Amino acid sequence: MLRRLVTFVFQIFEIVIFVQLCFLAVKFFSGNNNPFAAGLDLRSLIHDLQAGDNLDLVIIAAAMRGTLFHASSIVALSIICGIVLGYGVVGSALVRFFLTPILDFLRGIPASIIYPIAAVSFNTKTDAFVIVIGSIPCTTIMAFATINALRRIKPEREMIYVINTEEHSQLKLFFEYRLRSMLPDIVEGVSLSASYALVLSCVLEMLLLGPQGTAGAFISIDSDAHAGRITSEAIALIVLIGLASFTLNFLANRAIESGERYRF
Repeated sequence: MLRRLVTFVFQIFEIVIFVQLCFLAVKFFSGNNNPFAAGLDLRSLIHDLQAGDNLDLVIIAAAMRGTLFHASSIVALSIICGIVLGYGVVGSALVRFFLTPILDFLRGIPASIIYPIAAVSFNTKTDAFVIVIGSIPCTTIMAFATINALRRIKPEREMIYVINTEEHSQLKLFFEYRLRSMLPDIVEGVSLSASYALVLSCVLEMLLLGPQGTAGAFISIDSDAHAGRITSEAIALIVLIGLASFTLNFLANRAIESGERYRF
């Protein structure tokens, strides 16, 4: 436990150094006129936290709550839809015939193409819009994770399980055998979707496709209001989003390692 905690803290320190180097690169190539040229001024942020006057913690908490709600909703929707789609593709030739081209198409195009199209096609700024649009790439990830997991299951072992079970149904077979066998791949798909969902939520919010009061929308609006200058609240949100994304990846890697023992 102590070793993992030390590793976690050290990796955060590495990320801070890496981010500062990125800002220095921006300053070198674009000059001091770029709003990011000053770098991530953590000293100013820490000073504002100690002062308590220049940093609106209520706004920061509300913005992070809105973004985390979007990200968690995207993950939940993508898990349900992805597992259903993946199970249908493997279990039914008809479903596979109709869905495989669509899934291959969604896997092949970057999300950066989907969002500008959504921005000009729909005139709405609701939570549901952010969740549905953001869940498209994550659902694709979960669908292929489910497909790969089902294809890893060996038919002969499944047959042995069925023979040794007195009473069995497709539902019981799924929950007692297949789901346990799929667990490592499902956990890996969920970890990728969770990290990706947080980034997608911020991107959609920064494009002002969702309601105001979220982290991405605040950063975008606040930057425009201050002529590109990054305020303490925006810096705090950037740091919190980065820490949240890193923590998700760190926990997901531990979950993947733990889930491997369930593979049959």
